[in-house]
Amino acid sequence: MLLQHDRRWLLGLLVLQSTSSFVLEQYQQLLKEHLVVTVFLTMLVGAGGNAGNQSAIKVIRGLATGTIKTTWPSVRKTLTQQAYIGVLLGGGLSGSYSFCVQLQTTGYLQPRTSADLSLLYAVGGFIRVFITDGSLVNSCAISLSLFMIVMTSVLTGTMLPFGLAKGGIDPANAGTSVQV
Repeated sequence: MLLQHDRRWLLGLLVLQSTSSFVLEQYQQLLKEHLVVTVFLTMLVGAGGNAGNQSAIKVIRGLATGTIKTTWPSVRKTLTQQAYIGVLLGGGLSGSYSFCVQLQTTGYLQPRTSADLSLLYAVGGFIRVFITDGSLVNSCAISLSLFMIVMTSVLTGTMLPFGLAKGGIDPANAGTSVQV
């Protein structure tokens, strides 16, 4: 019984993941004209999956411990909190991981607050794309895309456990689903 449930869930996720090929196919000409997007595609997708998964885990844990309920006021409160976090993460992650990691590991920079780090991420990512591509338009577009992907993923990661719980499905399944 358990193995059959896992197989169905994994098959569903595989089908869902396969839809990305249809999306990429629809934008094939755009990708040919703006090849730089493909250079940062894994960063964009990875950041979205990671951010959404973190939100899902927060909600899953809250549902498991009883600190979050499936009532509308609890959903609204959690969604508002996570939307705020999504804005901060999206703004912060619209920068480059490597830029900030390099600065932090060298010890030349020690951000004091999440706002400092968010600003560094945003500036760092913009600079990274600009140095790689040299285009102000592409730098802005990729940074904005990252912001929107992270924001959407955080909101999806927040709502999915609630939806699964309301549907009688274990909300823990939301963690792996957001990575898709």
